[in-house]
Amino acid sequence: MTAHPAPNSTTGSTGSTGDARRDRRLARLPELLAERILVLDGAMGTMIQTHTLDEAAFRGERFRGHPRDLRGANDLLVLTQPAIISDIHAAYL
Repeated sequence: MTAHPAPNSTTGSTGSTGDARRDRRLARLPELLAERILVLDGAMGTMIQTHTLDEAAFRGERFRGHPRDLRGANDLLVLTQPAIISDIHAAYL
């Protein structure tokens, strides 16, 4: 799975300026986590949509026989597509 980097909020790009900002954020993360609870927010649904997952991808093996459509039930992807969710979270660090 490919991580999709979060755009740089100033330039709208993911170039070297964005990389430098990401490095600074990551360097501060352990210090901030030791001080307080952090809430990281991003466009999770939008990032999931970039993967164009079909019904089978949402179901995975775990929910293969589920009687209802599960496409769009993004919360299930933690169980059925954990690598995609992990990649998205990593892209926002």
